[in-house]
Amino acid sequence: LEPNDRDKSTASSLLNASCVSATPTSQRLESNISPISKSVTVNQANLSRQKLDDVLAYLLKELQATKTRSEITMRRNQTLLIEVRFAGQTCVELSENNKALKINNRRLTKELREIREEIKINNFMRETKDE
Repeated sequence: LEPNDRDKSTASSLLNASCVSATPTSQRLESNISPISKSVTVNQANLSRQKLDDVLAYLLKELQATKTRSEITMRRNQTLLIEVRFAGQTCVELSENNKALKINNRRLTKELREIREEIKINNFMRETKDE
């Protein structure tokens, strides 16, 4: 994954700021340093610069990975939100359907009771008629 331009410029300014803050100290010490020590110091500075570049590259890579993980998490959360809303809507629909079925069941039970009463009455009427 490539870091975007904003990440590069932020990291670059951090790196430059750390180098700038070290420059006045090295200028003050420069007058008291022998040529051999200067050579060692320059090599150490180049090494330090390389280490800073390596750290910067690592941090940029980690930043991009974090952004990617955040994007994946965000998409997953959006998917979960949709699933929760769907489940909620389904529960509401099932609840309404359940209520309608209970009402229909009560109505059918009442009709069955009335039909049974009618059958009893009709059977009683036939029995009394036959006698």
